[in-house]
Amino acid sequence: MAKVTIREWYERVEALWVPHMPLPALTAEEAIRAARKLYRFIYGHKFPYSIRVTSGNRYTRMRAVNPDRGWHGLVHSLSHNFDPNRKPHSGGHARLEIRMIKEVIKRGWLSGSLKQPEKPKPEKRDERAAKFLRVEAAIERWEAKLRRAQNALKKLERQRKYYARTQAQPSATLQ
Repeated sequence: MAKVTIREWYERVEALWVPHMPLPALTAEEAIRAARKLYRFIYGHKFPYSIRVTSGNRYTRMRAVNPDRGWHGLVHSLSHNFDPNRKPHSGGHARLEIRMIKEVIKRGWLSGSLKQPEKPKPEKRDERAAKFLRVEAAIERWEAKLRRAQNALKKLERQRKYYARTQAQPSATLQ
């Protein structure tokens, strides 16, 4: 069995991308979700950090992704970050990158499965109608409070009449 050179390893890496060329554009949302899912795939637990989006001449790192560099750049940079103790661009690094590329392809992320479906825009509602409904509801609440207050006053009036009557009559038990 012949030793596989680093060049051959990276030819294998590039060969995985070729059937999907040209690679689709990577959105910021997809980059963040892919980074989190690849982390979970490699380490087996939830991504512990917050991720921000960068742009321009910046590489993807553990806590920052750059969607401008595309899928290839995202996976390659994350493979460096997910195993920092490994010698860069060694056979072991290439094997890690191959695992990550296969996961991206297997999960269908290149076809846009990481994108969130667009939410329908909420309908504009008539503000005057909404205010009218709020006023009507407030009137109902206050009318209910008024009925409770009137009932409480009736009850108290009955009690007052009772105590007024009992005070006027001398008690039979006291004599």
